[in-house]
Amino acid sequence: MGDKIIGLSTEGGNIMGMQRPVYVALDLDISRGYFAISGTEGYIWSEEDLNAYVDDYWENLDLEDEYGYMADEAAANADHTWSATERQDFLEGMKADLMGDWPYPEEINYDIGAIEVDGVTYYATVFAGGQLKSAAKSALSDLILPREDMQFIIRAWDDYQLKKLDEVPPDVLARTKRIFDGLDNRRAMRQIIGFVELQAESPFMNPRPRAHRGLKPGQQRLMRRPVQVRQHMRKVR
Repeated sequence: MGDKIIGLSTEGGNIMGMQRPVYVALDLDISRGYFAISGTEGYIWSEEDLNAYVDDYWENLDLEDEYGYMADEAAANADHTWSATERQDFLEGMKADLMGDWPYPEEINYDIGAIEVDGVTYYATVFAGGQLKSAAKSALSDLILPREDMQFIIRAWDDYQLKKLDEVPPDVLARTKRIFDGLDNRRAMRQIIGFVELQAESPFMNPRPRAHRGLKPGQQRLMRRPVQVRQHMRKVR
């Protein structure tokens, strides 16, 4: 089905000193004959804010500190001791490749994509995924769906995760599918943006900061090496 936004994290997020709302999304996958729910968390950005963040990242990046280990790996794979010029050329080439992977270092959640709200384009990026049950339980899901539906999803998740579909009561499977089918990311984004704007002056927008890559039990780090990195490293082997 793909990720469906079910709520707004009560913790918010802090990335490079900027407060960002954090969405929680869930995915119901029954395509393999099993009942499987998983989720993602990530930031919500206006296009302007995301572009500003990306620009700031590259303007303040220390290539050697951030990516020097990749140059070490590439040199080892090439079985060659690089000169300082060769090392710098590699790092600059990798930077050029990564800058073409907008909005690196963030990663777009393409299940949600770009959504326009009141003439402003918003993006959802993703920083964690996996069994985000605690995040789903604590999310402000009342913004998106009835509380009894969210409670039903959690119970089904608790009771039937990774069970074969013939082990899941038909009424449970049917209602779970109906709830997920009724979720709409565009509508959810409008609800979240409206709520955030109303709460902009409240303590909600100044929560306990959570590190950008900090994960909780059940989450998996979604830090992939972009294809541009892999391609660039292959060039020097």
